[in-house]
Amino acid sequence: MELKDCDELTKKIFLQVAKYNLFDYFEDKDEIFSWIRQLTEIEINNFLSLNIDVEKIKFDKSILIDSNLLKTTDYLKRVEEIVSIDNADGWYHLFKNLITTDFLESERFYKDIEKLKTAHSAQIPLWIIGDRTFINSPYHDEDFDMLISKISKSNEEYNYVSGEAIASLSANELSIYSGHHQSDMQEVYNSSSDILQSTNSFPKRSINNLAEDKVSLNDSFHQENMEILKNNPEIGNFLYAVMTDEKALKRQDYRRVIREMVEHKDDKKYVFLICACILGLDKAKLSLSLTQQTFIYELGGLSVIQDRARQVYKEMNTIDAPYIENETCKEESKPKTFFKRLFKK
Repeated sequence: MELKDCDELTKKIFLQVAKYNLFDYFEDKDEIFSWIRQLTEIEINNFLSLNIDVEKIKFDKSILIDSNLLKTTDYLKRVEEIVSIDNADGWYHLFKNLITTDFLESERFYKDIEKLKTAHSAQIPLWIIGDRTFINSPYHDEDFDMLISKISKSNEEYNYVSGEAIASLSANELSIYSGHHQSDMQEVYNSSSDILQSTNSFPKRSINNLAEDKVSLNDSFHQENMEILKNNPEIGNFLYAVMTDEKALKRQDYRRVIREMVEHKDDKKYVFLICACILGLDKAKLSLSLTQQTFIYELGGLSVIQDRARQVYKEMNTIDAPYIENETCKEESKPKTFFKRLFKK
């Protein structure tokens, strides 16, 4: 089909496609005409109403003809709102999250974008703004306010890691419905970025990761562990490994083990041996940081560590009476440390 053979309405739509240089989003001219024929009346009216300076559109212009956006009753206003975002340099590819069905149907569409524009960069808010879990969260508004407060243009202490941690937690379904979300979010918000951790860094060792862990969230000691982990970042990787291991949490001496690790945090190799005892060497090895990989060699090799782990299990079943920490326990009734006896040279 040639343009000259088309009706006036089709010509107008085609010229609008040309005005905004949308040809690259179609394979050929026939696909353009096919797309035009499928447009509804509201989509046609919306598209023809578009009258924004092309030079102001920095994002992928395919958004202009996205079917979810085109069918909205306030299409032009929404496009203008999206165009007004001026703090997204380098992150325009994330604008796809502004046109998810969930966000377009959200009553917070304009409100959230206005908040997003006050951040140093729109990058982190754009990660979650169109996420269904975040949108439907009962804590949406307070979480988003906390995120923006942490990364706002007026915050001179802006830190990427803190912002990432808050954003990830605010869209984490396990946390949101765990009963711990608000207290955990406040803990993460108030923490220095030095004790937080980027989402994809390993081994995990921080409270923002613990706040998202299913095993920990179901642990009656979760809140206590958050505080312990926050206050002992130097052995965070080993504590985290034990605190998120389902079998470890079922041990009668679970709290005793955590306390033992904290009491001897200045001796990281010793703490690693406790970790190996409780989790098994294979799992414990995964908790070693890059700079701690030499521990295996320095402690005598795998076979030596395995022998020590077996000996620990034997000692734990024969030494003193089993200790279960509870509110009525007296400090003097707690058994003396058994790990130090075992590894003492």
